[in-house]
Amino acid sequence: MHSHQFYEMNIIVSGGGRHYVDESYVEAKPGDVFVIPPNVSHGYYANDKIDVYHILIKSDFIKRYKQELSGTREFGILFDVEPSVRWASSKKCNLTLTYDELNSIKLQLSSIVTAEKEKNYIYQNAMTLAFICGLCNIMQKRINKNSGHTAGFSQIVNITEYIKNNL
Repeated sequence: MHSHQFYEMNIIVSGGGRHYVDESYVEAKPGDVFVIPPNVSHGYYANDKIDVYHILIKSDFIKRYKQELSGTREFGILFDVEPSVRWASSKKCNLTLTYDELNSIKLQLSSIVTAEKEKNYIYQNAMTLAFICGLCNIMQKRINKNSGHTAGFSQIVNITEYIKNNL
């Protein structure tokens, strides 16, 4: 378990285990996307082996692009609402990518990592912004389907957004 002062986005690429936040956990499998806000204690327990992409997103990045990112409801869901719901519920409510979606984003993830290693920060920021927007589009499709597990999550999201907007 650890925490840090920035956002972290984790994408499970292979393997599985448990994703812990404080004292609670959800099962983690390939395609799962977890956003961890700053100062939240979290970690993984692998069943056998777990391969996770860790995208570290500094608060400055969020501040810089907040206006653009906040233009989509799904950004708030991914970065604010879903993490809060995950902590308060034992039900799995995080975004899970399909096999095809996961394979299609691996190149993007690799590009973000390479740009960071090469200290090409402008390109890294642009790729990270595009990556987050792509995840928001996928989240929007899931919510619009409004079926099964997503329907329950959609109701929780609507209630949580209402409370947040009317405090």
